[in-house]
Amino acid sequence: MLISITLSISALTMAMLLFQGYQDTLKSVFKRSFSDIIVNSTTNNLSNKEVNYIENSISDITKIKAWDKKIEIPVLLSKGNLTKPSTLGSFDNDNIDFNSINYPFSKNEDFHLRDNEIILGKYLAKDLNVSQGDTVQVILPKSIRLSIFGLIKKSSDFIVKEIYSTGLYEIDKRISLLELTKVQGLIESKDNFSFIPVLLEDNSSTNISNTLNRFHAKNSFNNRNLYGFNQLQNNESLFSTLELQRIMIFLILNIIVLVASFNVVSTLSSIILERNVEIGILLTLGLTKRQVKKLYYYFSLFLTNISIILGLILGTIGAYQLSKYSDQLLKADVYFIDKIIVSPSLDVYLTIYLTALVIVSTTIFWSLKTINKLNVIEIIRS
Repeated sequence: MLISITLSISALTMAMLLFQGYQDTLKSVFKRSFSDIIVNSTTNNLSNKEVNYIENSISDITKIKAWDKKIEIPVLLSKGNLTKPSTLGSFDNDNIDFNSINYPFSKNEDFHLRDNEIILGKYLAKDLNVSQGDTVQVILPKSIRLSIFGLIKKSSDFIVKEIYSTGLYEIDKRISLLELTKVQGLIESKDNFSFIPVLLEDNSSTNISNTLNRFHAKNSFNNRNLYGFNQLQNNESLFSTLELQRIMIFLILNIIVLVASFNVVSTLSSIILERNVEIGILLTLGLTKRQVKKLYYYFSLFLTNISIILGLILGTIGAYQLSKYSDQLLKADVYFIDKIIVSPSLDVYLTIYLTALVIVSTTIFWSLKTINKLNVIEIIRS
């Protein structure tokens, strides 16, 4: 009886902690990988004048922590016989405030990306089979053309200085970074940018939403083709779906707890039948059936409480152990991330404990109805 309850509770705890860890890790990675606000143009082309307008507009609404001017262009990266598509982004050496916050590898202020150096995402580097110090070729797809002399392409060689990992598969698989002026040289333009990422002093969802609403209202009034968005808020449907899945998993696994608690019914019924003489003696001494039921109820509840607590402990240990191998168990291209960080919360434990307690206590109360059917006179006679 106690073993089945312990195992069911540990399975429920482990599943809930891992799923909660997945949700928390995914949200954390999204926050770390994207800026609070990203401002773009419907023309996908921002001039210096529009960049200044964006900075001034947002700084009038709320305090800006850091911002940057970004260029992104599609390229092909080649190493030997391997060629992979990538989105080449700009990295501004002079923007220390933004770089130190957004890029884990540039926390030191002396980080500097030279003209002949490139930064690759973890999975992009893996696909190209390159490591730090190797050379990769950057090819502009628009420059590729056929001629009588064969295939002509505009390309440059770069040394891999860093391999970064944001934890988000889509970024680590796709993004590569070059120094800003080098990217401007590739597109032969110094006055056009792809988008403006902005980091706010107050990056709460309320402040971000308020800032975006006021920014859009200002743009509508000034007839500008600019729009801002927050990547985390744009993926609210994803997190809502995950929350619904978590609830469904909780309900389904509680069925296992319910099945395990049926063992309480059979076990207690057997104990009552085996000890009917003792119960009969207690009844003849003046105890009521209700008092006898209370004795068995509190004793059974005490034992099941130990089982539930033990199940919570074992489930927590199991969740931590499984999270150590999450990089091997999770497919990053399916689950967005390849690592889960378990972060136990009191809410999860209380929900599991109280739900299990209600289920088990109900089954105990139901099983004790057997005592009502006992006939004291027949028990004494026998």
